[in-house]
Amino acid sequence: MSKYGISPEVFDQMVKDQGGVCAICEDRPATHVDHSHMTGEVRGILCKRCNSALGYFDDDPQIIRQAIQYLRGEL
Repeated sequence: MSKYGISPEVFDQMVKDQGGVCAICEDRPATHVDHSHMTGEVRGILCKRCNSALGYFDDDPQIIRQAIQYLRGEL
């Protein structure tokens, strides 16, 4: 957590504020600090799967929008 500039107490409070679950899927335990690779700013606490997914999409909203369109059969 210190790698991202937050203390264990701040991490625990963020997890508590999210109800203990991932900020994206709201299904799995929040265990991984998510941060912007551009600014370094912490955005929230995610599960490993959602955190990895954002990384694979290079944190690019356009790629994520295209993935949504693809899943909806719109592409």
